[in-house]
Amino acid sequence: MPRENSVQDLPKNKKTLNSWKSFIVPSLLILILFFAAGILVINSLSSFYYKERVQEASLLAKSYTSVLSTVIDAEHQLDLQMHSTLKVAGVTVSKYVGQITNSLLATMATNLDIDVIYYYNNDLVITHASDGKYIGWATPASHPVRDFYESTEQFRVEDIRADTESGILYKYGYYRFDDGRMVQVGILASNIDELYA
Repeated sequence: MPRENSVQDLPKNKKTLNSWKSFIVPSLLILILFFAAGILVINSLSSFYYKERVQEASLLAKSYTSVLSTVIDAEHQLDLQMHSTLKVAGVTVSKYVGQITNSLLATMATNLDIDVIYYYNNDLVITHASDGKYIGWATPASHPVRDFYESTEQFRVEDIRADTESGILYKYGYYRFDDGRMVQVGILASNIDELYA
């Protein structure tokens, strides 16, 4: 009798084993499919995110390039404007036919939007100044004023430099008159920095 029971139990065990197989195999397949789908989704999202970052970086780089180009162009335009302002100031003083005075030069400096005008005679001595300073000052050898005077140029604009007497930074321009006199006009570097800012 006990033997009959074990034979009857065999189909029951086989049935239990088949029921586990029918549960485990599909579960494993579903798990593998979810795992594969997860990897694909993660890879797709990573690729999309990377492409977005590259595109944003490219747009940012183009934006920076555009801004730098604008700044460089604006700086160049400011330099041209200062060059023009200094030249106009020199020409204006040279064309004035009346009596030159310090107050006249001060008015011209204000109207021409420059900071100083120094008026030199044929011996390179300052005879008039818009700020009333350095009258009677004689230009020494190896000085930028003398360098310009001894050149053949009618007009010159220097880079910003320290004034040899005060040490204050200016951008100077020089204009030679037909009779040998000359004028030195200047814009304070601090005013130029404000323009650049």
